[in-house]
Amino acid sequence: MIANLRNFGKDERCFIVGNGASLNVTPLELLRDDGVTTKEYTFATNMISLMFGSTAWRPTYMVLTTTALDDPQYQETILKGIRESEWAFIWDRFKDDLAVNMFENITWIPVIHDGPVTLAEARNSFWPKDISKGVSKFATTTFAALQIAVYMGFNPIYLVGVDMDWKPFKGGDTNHFHPDYNSRSLTKEKYASITKAQTKAYRIALAGAKKAGVEIFDATIDGKLDVFEKVDYRSLFKVSKRKR
Repeated sequence: MIANLRNFGKDERCFIVGNGASLNVTPLELLRDDGVTTKEYTFATNMISLMFGSTAWRPTYMVLTTTALDDPQYQETILKGIRESEWAFIWDRFKDDLAVNMFENITWIPVIHDGPVTLAEARNSFWPKDISKGVSKFATTTFAALQIAVYMGFNPIYLVGVDMDWKPFKGGDTNHFHPDYNSRSLTKEKYASITKAQTKAYRIALAGAKKAGVEIFDATIDGKLDVFEKVDYRSLFKVSKRKR
């Protein structure tokens, strides 16, 4: 049950791993749970399994509020992420999807809104105090992951791979860490609209986290997001490892 997760990660730090191209220069091995040193809790989303061929790191949690789970072109890649993570938070609209509900490592999550939401419609109320009543998937799944992480009590929270540097591309997706991540390139105007919406989502997250006494930092390498305080990713691992 979702209610059992409240403060599950209290006073532990966590990392929310986005899907930006900067992941290709981010040493994700530093997040790997080797079973000996302090466990790093990590959240990932959507098609992160395309990264698994180049790293031994695997996410602790997957968060999936994407309709791409309906698409045969993407479904198997997403299912691989569920399969290789410790646990997954999945939009409850997929409860009846046999390919998805075959897994046992799932917590079903309701969402506040089913269809698309415009920038003008976005509200601070999209940040729920109790995620059992619904999370918001406005603008980016990373926004939903932040809601879950704060509810679970993780503090501080670090963003990685949240580039916010959207550009049209030809031949292969350059906005994500893998050229096959997305085959569709949009216009500059559309990417500007996406940037505005996602920035709004992150500002709502910043305000909601502050009310909960949780700090969020941006550890994305060369990221363009300007909402959270920046920190150097590698510096977060320079302190001697604590025992588990």
